[in-house]
Amino acid sequence: MSEITGTRAITSEELKKYKKAIPEQYAEEMFATGCMTKEEAYTIAKDNIDHLLPEGRIREDYHMEVMIDQSMEVGFVWYGQREISGYQVVYIYDLEVYNKYRRKGYGDKIMNFLEDYAKNKGIEKIVLNVFLHNKGAVALYDKHGYSSLASDSGQSIMVKDLIATA
Repeated sequence: MSEITGTRAITSEELKKYKKAIPEQYAEEMFATGCMTKEEAYTIAKDNIDHLLPEGRIREDYHMEVMIDQSMEVGFVWYGQREISGYQVVYIYDLEVYNKYRRKGYGDKIMNFLEDYAKNKGIEKIVLNVFLHNKGAVALYDKHGYSSLASDSGQSIMVKDLIATA
């Protein structure tokens, strides 16, 4: 049975690799929406990542963690606290279940981990952005009670109100 038995912060070497690889991956997702060229997508992705991870450092209010089941590294999540429209929220910047662990319940476990984190911090909402062509991710978030606040350009901003589910 899948469980998240622990986490560890990513190493500085992993962060370097991530910061190098993620703009291209993010750009591919944006390009797949059909709303921009590859060049436009890459420029936006690179600018966003440079803003969110200045000088290749993790900001104090961010967590970039490898998710562990026993000794197996099964996924990764990047999340942080921020204010949106007057609410303190947990914002999910990136979430990945590694390929060989997909369809084994780890996505559910990571979502539960994030909810527990938010509740323990007294935070009422979790917010994320999803590319609508990523049907697996959309289904996961729907299953966990997220609703769409706004959709545009093949993306949706989704939110879960933890007070309503308490």
